[in-house]
Amino acid sequence: MANTELKSRVTSFAVASAVALLGGVATGVATPAKANSGESRSSCIQANRVSHGYSDSMKFTNVCGTPVFIIYCGETLSGGPSCQGGRNSSYFTHSLNVRPGMTASAALRKGGDIRWGACDGTIGFGNDGYFTDSPDGRYGCLPR
Repeated sequence: MANTELKSRVTSFAVASAVALLGGVATGVATPAKANSGESRSSCIQANRVSHGYSDSMKFTNVCGTPVFIIYCGETLSGGPSCQGGRNSSYFTHSLNVRPGMTASAALRKGGDIRWGACDGTIGFGNDGYFTDSPDGRYGCLPR
């Protein structure tokens, strides 16, 4: 086998291996992220309040096999209006992404109230069409 033919085969193998490992990124074809189905996933979340010295936290554990985002509001340590909406929202002020099997937490004032919901998928900063909510706390998850 000629030296140039061997180099060509090794290079082809290395490129094919890199593409397989990176899921198509090396060829410029990005693997699309899983779209949000628009379904509520509150049944995927185990919520537990943990009390600390001068504050509390709400621990959200995702017990399902898909990513879930939490929307919440209440008497958070960060202050601000409680459940009066935020960016493109009428009620919820905060959000968290929780991968399968992982736990995320919200910091609360000692004994502070919290209201939350959960939807399929992930969310960025603010609400850019990921959910709808109303001033009374009702929400709906939107497909993306």
